[in-house]
Amino acid sequence: MLIFLAVLLCFNEAFSRTSVAAAETERMTDTIRNKIIDMHNRYRSMLAQGQVRNGKEGSPNCPKATNMYRMRYDMAMEKEAQLYADSCPDKGSDVSTRPYSGENTEIDPSTTISYLDAVVNALETWWTQVSNSGVNKHMKYTEYLATKDNAPTKFTQMAWAATYKVGCGLNRCNYGTIVVCRYSPRGNIHTQYIYRIGNVCALCADSCVNGLCSAPAR
Repeated sequence: MLIFLAVLLCFNEAFSRTSVAAAETERMTDTIRNKIIDMHNRYRSMLAQGQVRNGKEGSPNCPKATNMYRMRYDMAMEKEAQLYADSCPDKGSDVSTRPYSGENTEIDPSTTISYLDAVVNALETWWTQVSNSGVNKHMKYTEYLATKDNAPTKFTQMAWAATYKVGCGLNRCNYGTIVVCRYSPRGNIHTQYIYRIGNVCALCADSCVNGLCSAPAR
């Protein structure tokens, strides 16, 4: 009897994380891809130019950045992200399973929300972490920053200056709609800086547009 109950519990847990998107012919679209990259670059441009508040109302803005890359959408990252989203996970993956890729995940409890709205909500939620929790004035990724209450680790991955590729995956699961984005090169590396503080685009003056540097071609 105990063995039967254990098997039943395992089955129920697996069922609760089952994909319900099989009937949908298309999840990711070019419209959503364009929205993802547009939002990332708009947010990063604001950050690089010192226009993003660092913490609660009344806090100073984050300092300007000298080396913030303009991001581009990457299909290899999308493939990674979609593979993970297809498993209907209930949390982010362990970094040991993706040593070269960063990751942000978000679960919307609705199974009827449009994928576009789910993506927009996820990116807005990740970015506003900096307004709710804040980052140290040195823009350094520390152990404390990574583990404090309401740690803004999804913001820091979006804002990581050296990251310039992003791709996302989408799925509907029994618990809701999941958005997974993968990033390269990955951010959130302990003791490293989210970005270099200084005059806007000081390290890329000849290729700077709206505070963002041109990224490597590869």
